[in-house]
Amino acid sequence: MRFTESFVKKYQEKQNNSKNNLSNTGVDVVSNVVSRKVRILGVDTSLRSTGLGVIDVDGVKVTHVACTNIPNPAKRSLPNCLKQIHSVLDEYIRTYQPDEVAIEGVFYARNLKTTLILGEARGVVICCCAEHNLPIYEYSPKRVKQATTGTGTAIKEQMQRMIAAQLALDFLPQEDAADALSIALSHSHARLGVSPGSRID
Repeated sequence: MRFTESFVKKYQEKQNNSKNNLSNTGVDVVSNVVSRKVRILGVDTSLRSTGLGVIDVDGVKVTHVACTNIPNPAKRSLPNCLKQIHSVLDEYIRTYQPDEVAIEGVFYARNLKTTLILGEARGVVICCCAEHNLPIYEYSPKRVKQATTGTGTAIKEQMQRMIAAQLALDFLPQEDAADALSIALSHSHARLGVSPGSRID
């Protein structure tokens, strides 16, 4: 616990120093940011527990809107799991009306079957977002961790606590929901011109 709190404190100090350095160079950070307020939906794709996280970005101000996960019990069949992901995601999009979507990029698991199943779930997510004509961007898992914690090897608890700290949450988000918020935050950073993500066309 002490290690995690120390980690958060060091990250916040690093962020403050970065802002001060930008100010000292005379760069107007806000003027370089897209002024239009945008709502971003982050999706952490998984067959058994897909995470969803929504944030509002207004200049350099980021606000938490909502987060949840889509649980699929082990006894549920693959087709019904995919159906559940589509159904809940579709309702979430209709409810929160995001402008853009950010998802985690493809990674290759050691187990081929796991990789294929994850690809099927990811395809359902992309299809559902496409049905709503939403632009979709992807970010690698390592890059998401770096954007959130400053290191590409952060553990789940660090991600949860960093997200709670950055978004000033009074609760600790569930793991998959925290990952989804991290992906959304990565995209918000990219919109500032910091290492833009890849758009899926």
